[in-house]
Amino acid sequence: MKKNALLVLIFISSFYAAQVGINTQNPQGVLDIKNKGGIKNGLVLPVVDDANNTVTPSGSTAAESTLVYDQTGQCIRVKTGTGWSNCLIDQSNVSITALGSTFWVASSFSTLTEPLMQKKFSGTQYATVFSNAADKDYSTGAGYPAYGLGVPGPAVAVSPAKRVYKSNILTVSGSYQSSIMINTDGKIFVTGVNSNGKLGTGNLSNLDTWQEVTLTGATADEKAIQVQMSPYASIILTNKGYVYSAGGNVYGQTGLGTVNGNTTSFTKIPSLSNVKSIWGGDDVDANDMFTAITNDNKIYAWGIYSNAGLSSSLGTNGVKSTPIEITSSFAAATASGGVVKKVMIGNNGSFALLSNGTIWAAQSVGISKSYIGLGTSASTSSELQNITNYITMAAGEKIVDFDFSDNGGAIITNHYVWRFGVDTAYRFSNAGGQIMTWAKLNSEIYDGDIILTSLDLDYSGLLIGTGLENSNRIIVCGYNAYRQLGTTNNDNILTPTYGRY
Repeated sequence: MKKNALLVLIFISSFYAAQVGINTQNPQGVLDIKNKGGIKNGLVLPVVDDANNTVTPSGSTAAESTLVYDQTGQCIRVKTGTGWSNCLIDQSNVSITALGSTFWVASSFSTLTEPLMQKKFSGTQYATVFSNAADKDYSTGAGYPAYGLGVPGPAVAVSPAKRVYKSNILTVSGSYQSSIMINTDGKIFVTGVNSNGKLGTGNLSNLDTWQEVTLTGATADEKAIQVQMSPYASIILTNKGYVYSAGGNVYGQTGLGTVNGNTTSFTKIPSLSNVKSIWGGDDVDANDMFTAITNDNKIYAWGIYSNAGLSSSLGTNGVKSTPIEITSSFAAATASGGVVKKVMIGNNGSFALLSNGTIWAAQSVGISKSYIGLGTSASTSSELQNITNYITMAAGEKIVDFDFSDNGGAIITNHYVWRFGVDTAYRFSNAGGQIMTWAKLNSEIYDGDIILTSLDLDYSGLLIGTGLENSNRIIVCGYNAYRQLGTTNNDNILTPTYGRY
């Protein structure tokens, strides 16, 4: 039987009215209001300290569509099917589509794909875009307009964050001044610097607005479900298991078997099928590869390979213009159980997350182990090694996700963050110095208290999703000269803090 939200509202309104001395002889939850037209009845909302903690007097959870006045936010919030909304109306804006909340909160994960494949927020060097849980069907962003934000206008920072496109994001990827998002309908939207045609628009023109693009030769029922970008190329996975690419061919990153010219429209990679997930590498450094994992757990890679290990299958450094199978390099990792869920190959290092919660990494022989967070000695093996034991986890902790970008990496467990590498623009809160071994990034915001759900590491910033508000309140750290991390000024963010309007 359906719950009656209005009855719940009246019931708890009456309860709270009694608490504040309202005359409950009037209709429950209704107060007589006198104005020039005489006495009118007005609805009295229950006042709560925090909507997330609201219960009825009987101790049950408030029903969907219940309205309350949140005293902390000083605004009205509504209970939706996915939890409490952010502010609908505040003291300065009487619009139910207002961005509202103090905090950046990205949408919760969709059931269309695995959470690991979904990025509800993504940063480039100069802009951040996220799917806004407080503003249904709109994406939101801040930063430099022409570098992956998609907001036309003067070349000045967009801040505070504002609507950038009416599209409910399934996943978004940003790299080197560009962004590509896929919405929950499987449509593709692109913006920013169109290096080598990587935006798939059919030309090389840059964009300062969002433009919808299509996949050449895709069937009518084929939908995009995942996107990965590199500085000069992009790839898109569909629900049919096919991978499409666009961008520069010279580094082999389109996987189309050529090292000449550019491919400016998204074109199917003919040698790939039955793919379940795709992954990229560095955000700025062009020496990286794309990878694909099939439904039968085979792993393929293509692009430009540089000192990233896995030599038993990748061989020597150079361009791989056609996807090659590298499954054999993961034999040691999968021998004790589990399959590879995510793999990234960048400049000087490769990383993989397995279904059993372990993290493995490799770099070429003779390369410093600092490129995979294991100290300064030179590597004596180019094959994967288990680095999970270098992440000291308490009982009950498990690895949730990792990301790798431009000689640095980050791992999140349920409640903690670990990182290593070059602290470009303070993304690792290490005063700009390189971190040679995996180290915990402590913060009073999240240490042991809230659930961490996802992360995005770019060249100059670190963004972390949390399990607050039934969604992903976003923690930010790093370079903020263009206000892309949403604080009240353009100072770099030296310690993790919440992204704010």
